[in-house]
Amino acid sequence: MAFKDCKQLKKVILNDRLREIGNSAFKGCSLLQEVVFNNGIKKICLQAFQKCTSLQSISLPSTLTDLGDSAFYGCINLTEVVFGNGLQKIKKYVFQGCSSLESVTLPPTITNLDEQAFCECTYLKTVVLNEGLKKIEMDAFQDCTSLASITLPSTVIEIEKEVFRGCTGLKEVVLNNGLKKIGNTAFACCTALKIISIPLTVTKLHGSAFYDCRHLREIELHEGLEIVTEFKDCQSLERLSLPRLSTRLENIINIRHYSSVIITNIDEIIRLSRVGDAETEMLERRGAELFITTSIMVGIQPRYRWIRIKRYLDPIVRRIRYYEIKEATSLLELALWKANLEQASEMTRRSTRGKYRAEVPGPVKETILQYL
Repeated sequence: MAFKDCKQLKKVILNDRLREIGNSAFKGCSLLQEVVFNNGIKKICLQAFQKCTSLQSISLPSTLTDLGDSAFYGCINLTEVVFGNGLQKIKKYVFQGCSSLESVTLPPTITNLDEQAFCECTYLKTVVLNEGLKKIEMDAFQDCTSLASITLPSTVIEIEKEVFRGCTGLKEVVLNNGLKKIGNTAFACCTALKIISIPLTVTKLHGSAFYDCRHLREIELHEGLEIVTEFKDCQSLERLSLPRLSTRLENIINIRHYSSVIITNIDEIIRLSRVGDAETEMLERRGAELFITTSIMVGIQPRYRWIRIKRYLDPIVRRIRYYEIKEATSLLELALWKANLEQASEMTRRSTRGKYRAEVPGPVKETILQYL
């Protein structure tokens, strides 16, 4: 703590023999404007540069492997951070309250963003999260009110609770396959968010993940979800869509071989999904598009409602899968026929083409369809 609260210090040059900056070493040096980190430094300890309120930019060397809790906490004029490729984790509160920080690009070596790592960075507009990041912990970007968009790499498997809570400027969120869990109130009070798509790999939407997203109009769900949160205070919510299942249904309808049969089957299942005194159907169909009735999921006990919805979604999925496989066997037979014709003489007459037809053996076809 040799330089703690030193009010005259304006510039620091660290030589390449230095390996560690100790706890609170430059904490409260309010006039410190520039720090030159030479290669060699491996560790910056707890609160090392906390509340260095004149510090404007830092470039961290690739030799740095450990950045301690609250290392740059409250550096309110810090506008730029350049990371080396040695860090594996951004620890708790490291950049909390760095209200002038404009952009962040994390290197692929970083696997964890810890609690409140960039919390209250109110001017933060751009965040680039590279492949390699696995977990974003509680409140990591809470109250980053200028953040307009975020794309999570496919390596992120978990978003903890309240990670993006209060990001009132957040309009676009891209969640990639690989994500498994979205925590409680993860996107609460993201009042600019209008649509969000839940990846196929997510199995659990925890309590009030989208609480008070008052302009959220559409949530794209999927039939594989096991637990679904309530959508409390989502005043503009119009659609709980099932786009992937709808696309599969549309493909079958376009084939036309089975369209009337499958539509009749699905409509019967939807009629059976009626609930309550008003006999509201839990599921809806408009053409090939399938929806979950929004009012069902904004009421009480949405988790138990989802369990009931799944009872009707599952047979719809089975019917769609049945006709997909049935059509696939027909396409396989056509492919075999085409292959046989290509191997035959070019002089093969049209009248003899029929003998080159091939069929998937009946027992094989029946076994597949009976299994489904």
